[in-house]
Amino acid sequence: MGWLKAAGELEPTTTAEKERSLTQLVLGRLVTAYVHFHYICGVVHDDMHTGNILLTAEGGLVKVIDWELAKVVPLPFEARSTVVLRDGLTWETLKPRSGAIAVNTRMLHPQYGVYRKNAMIGDRGTQCDSVFPACSCQYPYETMLDKQYLQGAYIGSFHCNLFGLALEDSWEAVRELSLSIHSRTEVYLGPSADRVKGFWATNASLSELSATPPIAWLPAQEQQQGDNDQGDYDDSDDIDGDYT
Repeated sequence: MGWLKAAGELEPTTTAEKERSLTQLVLGRLVTAYVHFHYICGVVHDDMHTGNILLTAEGGLVKVIDWELAKVVPLPFEARSTVVLRDGLTWETLKPRSGAIAVNTRMLHPQYGVYRKNAMIGDRGTQCDSVFPACSCQYPYETMLDKQYLQGAYIGSFHCNLFGLALEDSWEAVRELSLSIHSRTEVYLGPSADRVKGFWATNASLSELSATPPIAWLPAQEQQQGDNDQGDYDDSDDIDGDYT
């Protein structure tokens, strides 16, 4: 494909290196695009499955299509207003303490973690189980954006194996990307890079970025309706875009 070369990166020599580099490249471009949509345009897509993301053949640039379910939201963008926590969880209980969050894993949804709704809602990530059943991909807002813009809304959210990288390895990959974010240009991040650079995490915030995720949880494979022995989760596969 030559996407990494076009982005100014060295071509990986192993499959593992390619998976890691492609994960960093595409997620960096997706977050850049969505920061522009959210924080500058005041628009939330709310239907972010893989069929609505196009990557150009030549350079792998991100194009987002099918905006019929999109919502216009007030600016300045309030990240918390577009996500819905699971019953029993509050923003106070999800505040990191000593770099980690103590939360009962039984309170977490198997696929959505601390959230009650599908990752498409609020543009937290891409629904990708149509690519392969165990696919999960949330966006690394929590490592890339500054705290004042995050409002804690995406804490413990990020995991992504869409590009072959193992879920348990994806945090370190985006941590590495985040630590280099201030040196990344339009060539790597895409055409919105200059517009959104003021939203990236400060060097002080990046210095505090943990080497491990704040919540020790990995998303499970999506269960088919009626095929889950934990029936209380069935009705939380809510993709109606209602944030209330």
